Amino acid sequence: MRIDPASAEPEMIAGVADFSGMKVLEVGSGDGRMTSMIAHQALSVLSIDPDADAIAAAIERAETLGMNNVEYRVEDICTIQLEPGEFDSAFLALSL
Repeated sequence: MRIDPASAEPEMIAGVADFSGMKVLEVGSGDGRMTSMIAHQALSVLSIDPDADAIAAAIERAETLGMNNVEYRVEDICTIQLEPGEFDSAFLALSL
């Protein structure tokens, strides 16, 4: 099953969310499809996913697109150690 085959989701979210100049935590990077939309606006993005293969695909996408303000980590949102106030915004899409 392919989710969002028309790739409309990033465009829709970009129309209602403004990450300009923000430090953003993205929970559930998957293959990085949404990360590129966030990174285009954000000061920086920490994108996490518990799936190492997904992170590898996301890193490859980021390198192809020349995104240099994104850090990817294999992490679980339930166990990651973050500092209070470390991020201005958090983004989660299609993650359970």
